[in-house]
Amino acid sequence: MLPVVVPLQMSKHDVSGFVVGLLLAAPLMATAVMIPFLSLFIVWVGLEKAIMISNIGGSISSTLLGIGLCLEDRAAFLAMTTVFLMIFGICFSLNITAENVLLLRYSPKEDRERNIGYFRAATGVGSAFSPVLVSICLLFSDYWLCFLFVAVCLSIATPFIYLNLVYARDTFNKEASRE
Repeated sequence: MLPVVVPLQMSKHDVSGFVVGLLLAAPLMATAVMIPFLSLFIVWVGLEKAIMISNIGGSISSTLLGIGLCLEDRAAFLAMTTVFLMIFGICFSLNITAENVLLLRYSPKEDRERNIGYFRAATGVGSAFSPVLVSICLLFSDYWLCFLFVAVCLSIATPFIYLNLVYARDTFNKEASRE
């Protein structure tokens, strides 16, 4: 969704293409710097909590990014967009890293490749659906609705994700203790 919405909103603020490129690279740059710390964070808080924290952080940053896109002041707009794009990128990377570790840890060896394939397919379908979501949101409102929609979906899904992760962990631990 970010590659679709951010450049469109940048054009309203008369931002150069170079700055747009830098802003779209902000989540990746933040992730590159934070990746060693994200792994330590996952070990420190645990997989399930790391995924929940990343979803909550993604929800909050998505909401604030949507609000930032509505700002009229160019400097405030660029500052808020940069900060919240970086936070969003870090939360997304934390989520992907923790989910991959979770899949590897709790999947039986014979099911790991299939489960990782399912995960990748779901991620791909979600990415492909992003332009459709943006188009639907733009029919009803401005750009901020796209980010609010993502935030609401993450907020609703997070408790269910957490409960399913805890259930999967407990089931795996029971089966492992039987063997």
